Amino acid sequence: MKKEALIIALIMVFSLSAKGQGTRTLYIQVAYGVEAEIGVGEAAIPTDAFLTSKAKPLYAIGAFVQLPIAGSSFNLKPQLRYRQTQIRAVAGEVSSASFSMNSHLVEIPLQLQYYPVRDSRFLPFIFVEPFVGYCLGAKAEGFLFDPSDIGLPDMTLIAFNGNRIESEYLNRFEFGTCVGLGIEWRSFQFSVSYRRNFNKIGKERPYSLYEVGDSKYQNLSLSIGIFLP
Repeated sequence: MKKEALIIALIMVFSLSAKGQGTRTLYIQVAYGVEAEIGVGEAAIPTDAFLTSKAKPLYAIGAFVQLPIAGSSFNLKPQLRYRQTQIRAVAGEVSSASFSMNSHLVEIPLQLQYYPVRDSRFLPFIFVEPFVGYCLGAKAEGFLFDPSDIGLPDMTLIAFNGNRIESEYLNRFEFGTCVGLGIEWRSFQFSVSYRRNFNKIGKERPYSLYEVGDSKYQNLSLSIGIFLP
């Protein structure tokens, strides 16, 4: 059994290295792979708001199919991806208010890639990637309040202590787009991208996350994809 496993491992290593010899030709057949992503993201709270957003790390993992568009330098790359994001917002000197939220999402991006070079050791590309997603759940800590209530005795306050956020507050469906550039080398794809959600993080009032809920999520990230043999 160990000998068979060793033979399979050697075959996989040989197939990966064989693809990287000499020049690489843009895939002309359907290709499959897996991808991992790391980055930093934040809620895009306006600069004149009471709260200030802080960048927090994110990560994502998924699988993709790369589909060539015949007779062109374009590829389509649909994916299925799991993503975890974090949001943190803090108040200024007026208050010690702070809020943080961890979200878990499943997404379906559709990446359109353009390769200006088709036959080279390195294959640079640019891409645009619209996406839709669904928030599986989120947990929050800290508290939020309506900035217009500051100084009033009956200030509206929402407190969180690590519990799940109820669906009345959270906008579970997301959509947006991502743009970036990358390079393909051997059986790997490396890319850097900027992403922006078009939907607000929270729902409309009276169920609201106030300035956090009224903002939209954005992030910068690095990713690496590996084509499967």
